[in-house]
Amino acid sequence: MQLFLFKIIFIFKDVKSTNIHKMLSNHVLRCEDLGLDKAVRLLTLDYLFDDMSLALDVSSQTAIISSLELFYEYSLLIKDAAVDKTPWDSPWLRTLFQFGVEGEGILINPGTFIYEHYRTRGSSPTQPGERVEHSAVFLSREEFTHNLRRILSQRLHSCIKKKDGMLSRLQLFDPCIQLILHGACRGGHSAAHQLDEAWFNRRARFHLQHIMIVDNLYAFGLLDDFPARVKSQR
Repeated sequence: MQLFLFKIIFIFKDVKSTNIHKMLSNHVLRCEDLGLDKAVRLLTLDYLFDDMSLALDVSSQTAIISSLELFYEYSLLIKDAAVDKTPWDSPWLRTLFQFGVEGEGILINPGTFIYEHYRTRGSSPTQPGERVEHSAVFLSREEFTHNLRRILSQRLHSCIKKKDGMLSRLQLFDPCIQLILHGACRGGHSAAHQLDEAWFNRRARFHLQHIMIVDNLYAFGLLDDFPARVKSQR
């Protein structure tokens, strides 16, 4: 199954596939019997949330809560990777990011996630027709750890912004004002009508999930807008 997931992500990494996203979010990632290790789960979740419009199911209150449960797991795995003080000693991180250890340094290879981000940040723009040489980069352990944390922070922050932009317009948990004021509603909207204890609990859970996800980011994040971010979440 783990090899199967790698093949799916490799084949469909540049393709938007609703069926693949549904299969991953509704079956594969929720099946504990598969015994997926952390590297495969993080890779699969990263592929899933690369397209937020497919990853987040806004068809119902329970569906979006379920989607956010997976997003929370995604943020938690990223945090686990980022706060590891010795990532070169972690088998799952070495498997996921495909870096090598040489003496007291770290070798990052072309074609890997870390290499592409490092090269984009450190290289000057190429001219038309200019040939670009791709060779491995040797980093000190301290520099590698800092780069890994920065890259993961940016990745999670970007995904959270996309999530917030999509869900800021969601009205599933908003109470129907017409029903509250007049006792009746003509419909035509997605606001909630059954304002019972279950609705309140789902609404509270929905907002708490956002806070927990942001907490994971700022447990390791290198971003400097923490007060503004917390205020916007509230």
